[in-house]
Amino acid sequence: MNPKDWCHEDVPWEPPDIIREVDRLTGLRKDSLKFSYLVIRRDTLSLRDIYGNNAFRVVSEPLISKGKIEFYVCSAGGRRLTVRLDKDKTDLNGSFERLKRGQIVSLQNIIDEGKRLRVEKDTTVYLLTRAKSPLTEKTHAAILTSKK
Repeated sequence: MNPKDWCHEDVPWEPPDIIREVDRLTGLRKDSLKFSYLVIRRDTLSLRDIYGNNAFRVVSEPLISKGKIEFYVCSAGGRRLTVRLDKDKTDLNGSFERLKRGQIVSLQNIIDEGKRLRVEKDTTVYLLTRAKSPLTEKTHAAILTSKK
């Protein structure tokens, strides 16, 4: 894995008016917030401990091209490209195409090809968490208010 390939989240949001004004003045566009997780627990449990060795967090939107769909996922092993060829779609892995950024998923019988992971016909895709909803200005204001 390339040390520059680090796991991060990217959550869409509706920026407050002040941020929109800064964007307008600078020519930037902040339509999403990027961040990495820092989970501090009293126990020593990790994502792998809680959900098992085949648990991954989806960290990209779907990458769709002719004959395949791909996502970047992260786990203890780092950030990995995961691909399913259209010809390998089955009832066991059909939910792969509906994954959303931020979800935690279990991929059973996944093939490790070194640079990427491959979903085959007998790979089972289990959704372990739901995707987060976009951060709206109202939600953002509620978060800020709760920290006062």
